[in-house]
Amino acid sequence: ALCSDPRHLQIHHYIPRSEGGSDSEMNLITLCHVCHAMAHNIKLIDTDLTKDDIDQAICEYLADWYAPYWKP
Repeated sequence: ALCSDPRHLQIHHYIPRSEGGSDSEMNLITLCHVCHAMAHNIKLIDTDLTKDDIDQAICEYLADWYAPYWKP
């Protein structure tokens, strides 16, 4: 959803299950393995993006996709 790379897709929970996040589609986003790693603060490639940048991009994507119903 963030970088448009259709390879090695993984499901990411916006609000982690360990923090009470659900498996509902409004809490899930498909990310490539590189973006998914960065969402968990693991850098697989040299980039200026931070975990906060990825979190913000995920939040904006879900908010746009599910507007006006999305309320994290």
